[in-house]
Amino acid sequence: MVAPRMSIKFLGTSSMPNPTRNYSSLLFKLDNHTVMVDCGEGTQRQFRSRYVGADERLANLKTILITHLHADHVLGLVPLLMSMMGPSGASPPADSAAPRVEIYGPPGLRALIRTTLSLCYSQLSGKYVVHEFVWPSTSQLPDGAAHALSDQPQRMVPDLPLHDGEVATGRDLGMDSRSYSWPNFLELKTSSHGPSVRVSAAPISHRCPTLAYVFEEEARAPPLDPSIAETLKRNATALQEQRGIRHPLSLLSTLTTKRRSVQLPDGTVFHPPPLSLPGRKVTVMGDTSDGTGGFSEAQLHAGYGLPALAYGSDVLVHESTNIALPSHLNKNGKADTLQDIAAKAKLRGHSVPQVAGQFAALLNAKRLILNHFSTKYPSPPHHLLDTAGINLDSTQVQEGSQQAGRDRKLGDPERKALIMKEFEVQAYQAWQQAIKREGTQLETYSAFDGFHFEVPARPEEVEGVAKSGDGNVYARPWEAVVAQSENGNSLKRKHNEQGTASGEEINVWDPSSFLVPSLRANAPRYAMVLLNSPIDTRQVGHFRRLWGSASLRLCADGAANRLLDTFGATAFESQSGASSVFLPNAILGDLDSIRPETQSFFESKGVGVHVRPSQYATDLQKTIQEIQDQEDAAADGVENTVIIFGGLSGRLDQSVHTLHVLWQLAPGTKDLGGMVDPDASNERGDGLRKRQRTFAIGDGSIAWLLPKGKHTLKMAREVMGETCGILPLGVGDDGAKVTTKGLQWNLEGNSTTLGGFLSTSNYLFDKEGVVEVENDEPVYWTVELRPDSDCSL
Repeated sequence: MVAPRMSIKFLGTSSMPNPTRNYSSLLFKLDNHTVMVDCGEGTQRQFRSRYVGADERLANLKTILITHLHADHVLGLVPLLMSMMGPSGASPPADSAAPRVEIYGPPGLRALIRTTLSLCYSQLSGKYVVHEFVWPSTSQLPDGAAHALSDQPQRMVPDLPLHDGEVATGRDLGMDSRSYSWPNFLELKTSSHGPSVRVSAAPISHRCPTLAYVFEEEARAPPLDPSIAETLKRNATALQEQRGIRHPLSLLSTLTTKRRSVQLPDGTVFHPPPLSLPGRKVTVMGDTSDGTGGFSEAQLHAGYGLPALAYGSDVLVHESTNIALPSHLNKNGKADTLQDIAAKAKLRGHSVPQVAGQFAALLNAKRLILNHFSTKYPSPPHHLLDTAGINLDSTQVQEGSQQAGRDRKLGDPERKALIMKEFEVQAYQAWQQAIKREGTQLETYSAFDGFHFEVPARPEEVEGVAKSGDGNVYARPWEAVVAQSENGNSLKRKHNEQGTASGEEINVWDPSSFLVPSLRANAPRYAMVLLNSPIDTRQVGHFRRLWGSASLRLCADGAANRLLDTFGATAFESQSGASSVFLPNAILGDLDSIRPETQSFFESKGVGVHVRPSQYATDLQKTIQEIQDQEDAAADGVENTVIIFGGLSGRLDQSVHTLHVLWQLAPGTKDLGGMVDPDASNERGDGLRKRQRTFAIGDGSIAWLLPKGKHTLKMAREVMGETCGILPLGVGDDGAKVTTKGLQWNLEGNSTTLGGFLSTSNYLFDKEGVVEVENDEPVYWTVELRPDSDCSL
């Protein structure tokens, strides 16, 4: 994988506007994907300034992150949306339109945008969506809770309906109770060949709920050995005859992008290359007087708050609103007292350079960029702007420059330049004193409007695999690496990660994150297929939540009838009410079941209805093929989890076919082939790509296939009942040996087959809904899905 270009561009660097600085805003750039952090008043104007952002394109801006709701960080947001999707009076977009931009921020951000747009009679030509980070309520906090959690001033937040420009209500992102942060709430990926960047958030101390954001690039693998390609070519004939693979080199992406092992017909096995090229990490903080959030040292080491996420940052952006100036840089000729200046800054929830330098040391950061300067410290003229910063090699030169300033009267432009250099010097000195190591390469910079910083790639590690967090001294509890002892072996369990069903790895299956709103921040991207079965009235709430959060919504032929019959036409007329239902992205199949009036209705709403006439593939298989085609077109390398709704109800033959498709898609199962339509090969029912996760829901249950291996199943009891079962595929003596832990009646290597021993109508014994399964052949797992009325959400 090739490391993408990563950089930061500062659009505004002041706490108050002045002729040389705008309100706070910066861009985090990953190739052509741009993320904005904060959007103070006048930010959209900065995109037209030839000294600041004239070379930036609003078209590349896809994500906006807001650190807090003070006016100097957020009042430019609605004008920016108007610049991106205006002007006022524009026709509203189609209800089915995908969001042009996604916005994340503290509670109240949705209401702020809705209120401003509504009261100003503003329409947008595109769609947006707002996701809010949810703090624990004060009643949920223990006594003596960290001030980053407890500092929640009371206010009235208006409850307005969705604006016409809002594509959905957005997610409410619950705080991870293990780390008191929001790890990995977003993933950025610029291409299928480059590493992704995970974005996390943590609370920091200010005077209202405030966030810091951490951008963490995944480790990369070195180039593959050229001999692998030659071996693939030698197997070309056998690959086409046995597996239908016409281009053997296409398997290279299985190793590099999908990171799965490849076994060739001649017995050769290639494993994905080690992730030995460490990724970069950038931390951008909002206003703060304490980046630790007020957590105790013990809590920090346990993984609470920002340090666990941000440790080892390549770049730390930290505010420095105030500074204690020496006499020769003060207009009154008197030296400021650090203690007084620092106390005043802290009282207002802000920092001085020493605080920033000490926090950079705490994080073991490599580079520190200061911003959010008081209006008392304007930028120097352009010819005196300094991008060199301060480091070990320049400190002696800088000390000489500052001494020269003391020996003569300074002009105003030079004084402004030396003040900004003083910020760097004071932060650097505090940083160096805190780490107490000589010769460490530290770099400190004072930002200005238009300051552009390229984040260099990390050096390659010659041996071994890159370690997350550069030897992080803080725990990372959200990764949930649990060591267990079983049969004398140490088994590693990784939360939300698919293993390989070989060696010591365990496959973790957790459909709870799709069903429980408080867990949705951890849910991977998924596509949802609705089949032509009645939508159970007891499960309508589950359906709404799943359908609304899916990245791709498809109806298989007559399923469109079920959607319209269940919710009625008025539910699709507007997205402005809480009762509205999202339109499907497409309806497809042989179209022998959809009613003409249903087809006309959805076509009038802009939904594509696509005929796929082949009788060699079912409508379900055609929708899976459509998901594959959409993923290939997106070329972002992200695979959707697939949720099949209605696949376990209605006709028995259709339920069995759903189980057949689960087999086709499950990792580790044999590709047994199938019938191929010679006249419509693009509608094939065989040869569907394997997927890490596919779940089927219907008739009060959830089912999925467990490939051969060891598994941990997590079933949140808020939505899942206690009844469960293991269904074999084999008949007679051809069974699967299964061992379980966490059931009322555990299996101990029992062979389960049709016509033999079955483990149906079993019960979850573990109160947390965790079950461990080991099977030597694939089996189906099914568990009860509670009705809406029984769920404690």
